[in-house]
Amino acid sequence: MASQTIKVPSASRQIVFHQLLVAARKTWLMDALSDALGHVDPKVLKRQLSKYVPTDAQQILAAAGVRDEHVFPTPIILETKPTLVGCYRLLFGVSQKIFVSVQAGWSHIHEGHA
Repeated sequence: MASQTIKVPSASRQIVFHQLLVAARKTWLMDALSDALGHVDPKVLKRQLSKYVPTDAQQILAAAGVRDEHVFPTPIILETKPTLVGCYRLLFGVSQKIFVSVQAGWSHIHEGHA
């Protein structure tokens, strides 16, 4: 039986992909949300969550131990860190066009708010 040499591919693609994921976490994902939450007025955030998040959704999230702002965007969060739009769009699985459309109900985030 002839000895075969296994050619191991370069890890450069995986390293680059890992670096992109780390950058994404800081810009669009939970690390970015945590950073934004550390800079917002909690009273304003709670007021906006009460205004924009349906009570039944709040109850379901509370029962699951999930914070409302981890699922629902509010104006104060998006003003503090606009790149989080990408995080919420990813969470909802919708395109930018749908996300900001009147039919989807998210267009009010860009209009006047409390």
